[in-house]
Amino acid sequence: MFKKLRGVDLSYERQGFIRFCCLTYSDQPQETKDRILNLCIRSGKDNYQALFEFMTTSKSAVNIAAKHFVTDMTLYRMRKKFYHAWFDVDGSIPKKLPELG
Repeated sequence: MFKKLRGVDLSYERQGFIRFCCLTYSDQPQETKDRILNLCIRSGKDNYQALFEFMTTSKSAVNIAAKHFVTDMTLYRMRKKFYHAWFDVDGSIPKKLPELG
């Protein structure tokens, strides 16, 4: 079961789509893998490896934060940027996201 993130201004369906694409990283086509990695680099900057692990595994934020020497709050902020950037084309976080379909 997927729990909607309150701080992320995306619908349950969009959040779930992104989360499950990331959790099935190894099964994704190369284009999607590249997108996930590039978004982690863009959203996580120097801590992109921590964000990548956070997004592509079910490990806890506390566990990943300790391993990568960042705070769990830093992971949560990076994750929010990642989610918003997923539907963005030019690199900035959009004010209003496009409608699906």
